[in-house]
Amino acid sequence: MASDKKLLGKSDIISYISSSSDVSKKDADLCLDLFLKFIGESLKSGSSVGINRFGTFKVSERKARKGRNPKTGEELLIPASYSVNFKVSNGLKDLLNGK
Repeated sequence: MASDKKLLGKSDIISYISSSSDVSKKDADLCLDLFLKFIGESLKSGSSVGINRFGTFKVSERKARKGRNPKTGEELLIPASYSVNFKVSNGLKDLLNGK
């Protein structure tokens, strides 16, 4: 598994859903879009999103900090920002490790 470095994307997910069920690619695309929108809006509102046997998405805040421009060495202020963290569940860990 680790040697397979292919990046799968949205179209791969849609094809998988469509071929594994009686759902058209158009409907699978709509469902995936709604799912991603739900996660994004939930995180933006301050909620975490947990998916059983998969993991939890959570927003973390990065404080403003000093940094350096790598080209010039000039010191600069990196502004505060938000980031999304993902914590994998034990169920997904077990799947990856063949348990």
